[in-house]
Amino acid sequence: MISLSFIVGAFASGLAGFLGMRVATRANNRTTHAARSSLAAALNVAFTGGSVMGLSVVGLGLIGLGSLFIIYQNIFANDYNKVITVISGFSLGLHQLHYLLVLVAVFTQRQLMLVLIWLEK
Repeated sequence: MISLSFIVGAFASGLAGFLGMRVATRANNRTTHAARSSLAAALNVAFTGGSVMGLSVVGLGLIGLGSLFIIYQNIFANDYNKVITVISGFSLGLHQLHYLLVLVAVFTQRQLMLVLIWLEK
């Protein structure tokens, strides 16, 4: 049961990251366009686009935790200690995927740096 919570948490984290990056790339284009007219318009567009990531993480986290809590509450017949123990895998899934993606990004940046240094010589 904890593994199911872990998978749901990892899926929610990945979906939030995907939605955030998709909106961020579109918002960057709109921000550049708005900056031609005024700084206030550009800041407004940038702030609105940046808030999507935070709100999607919170929203998907609440939806995931709420749905898992209701499902496990029905399975374990209102034994809340067991429900909370099993739901703890959800938070592990959220954080584990994030750390994995950060590790891959850092590794890719180091590879790129080494290739650029090698090409310079």
